[in-house]
Amino acid sequence: MAQSKQDMGSGNVRSLMLQLMIPAVVAQVVNLLYNIVDRIYIGHIAGIGTAALTGVGLFTPILMLLNAFAMLVGAGGAPRSAIALGQGDRQQAEKIVSNSFTVLMLFAVVLTIGFYAGAPVLLRLFGASDATLPYALSYSRLYILGSVFVLLVLGMNPFITTQGFAKTSMLTTVIGAVINIILDPILIFGFGLGVRGRGYCHGAQSGRGRGMDHPLSHRQKRPSCACAETTCTRSRLSFCRCWRWASLRL
Repeated sequence: MAQSKQDMGSGNVRSLMLQLMIPAVVAQVVNLLYNIVDRIYIGHIAGIGTAALTGVGLFTPILMLLNAFAMLVGAGGAPRSAIALGQGDRQQAEKIVSNSFTVLMLFAVVLTIGFYAGAPVLLRLFGASDATLPYALSYSRLYILGSVFVLLVLGMNPFITTQGFAKTSMLTTVIGAVINIILDPILIFGFGLGVRGRGYCHGAQSGRGRGMDHPLSHRQKRPSCACAETTCTRSRLSFCRCWRWASLRL
């Protein structure tokens, strides 16, 4: 997605803070509104709305754990890559992004297997009853299967902002939320999928966000790139797209 890059190394500090802050606030507000609308849809499912809404709410602790692992990488790796870019050390920034992506993929595999298998026990631990467990389990397992996209979007989005593409970072959240608001009633009520429709919607949202979110694919005017000990495509990328970009380079 084309966007003029913000120069983070010059200009008024207050202006730069506003340029980063406003898109972040807008993204969070839209995401919050989406979650409110989402709960309204679920609560109005005929006959099972109350139990379904309770079941979806029981998944929140697992959701928070997934988000925490994503932010562990995003909040830790993005500032380090920003420091490297500020120092002009492009190679070190690429290495940090590569390692961060690899760690997120490892987290995604381990957490998907662990939470998918342990979902019934965890949901019971969080207070699921015989009435709410089926809804909680059907929603949570669909969400968990798509958690690789969730981790990649949340974990890699901060790297977009560190390159100066704050608006693009915002749009990955806003467009996903809008897609969900549109698809939720279609799948929940139109196709009669109920809580499962909500899970499918979230998968579509996360997959769409992941497609926009790749921090190695934002275009820049540089015609070529070079990475140490790797073979790179000479495509106009802000970071170098290396064939070994997802390998650990410690």
